[in-house]
Amino acid sequence: MANGISIKIDDELLRNIHVRAAQKGVSVQRYMNGLIERDLFPERFPQLTGDQIQQLKMALEGAAAHLELAESLGGEPTMLQCVNQLNRMCLFPEQFPQLTAEQTEQLRDAMEAIGQAITDVDDILWNRPEQNIKPPGMTLGG
Repeated sequence: MANGISIKIDDELLRNIHVRAAQKGVSVQRYMNGLIERDLFPERFPQLTGDQIQQLKMALEGAAAHLELAESLGGEPTMLQCVNQLNRMCLFPEQFPQLTAEQTEQLRDAMEAIGQAITDVDDILWNRPEQNIKPPGMTLGG
C-alpha cells in the first residue's frame, strides 16, 4: 500500500530534481524515495571499502590513455561507459598493447571489486524481504 505526501518545493529545486531523476533514468517519485531511504537507512546501502576504492583509482589511472574515448562520446563518460571500457580492457588486453601486465592485473582486481559491489547491491535490493516493506506514510505520491 502506498501513501502520499505533499510538500512545497522551490521552482529551481524542483527543476533540478527533475533533471537529476532524468539523468539517473528514474521517475521523480523513485528518485525522491531513494534519497529518503538512503538518508533513513544508510546501512542498506554499503559503501566501497578503502581497498576497493584504491583498486578502482589505480585501474582508472591505468586507463587514462583512453581519454579520447570520453572526447569521442562528447564529454564526460558515464559510470556505465567507464565500467564497460574497463571490462573490455580486462577481457581483451591484447587490444590495448599500451597496458603493462601489472595494469592488466589491476584492471582484473578492479573488475572483481565492481562485480562484488554490484552483487552486494543486488543482494540488498532483491534478496532481503525487509527492503520491500514500506512503512505507512513514507512514500511520495505522484
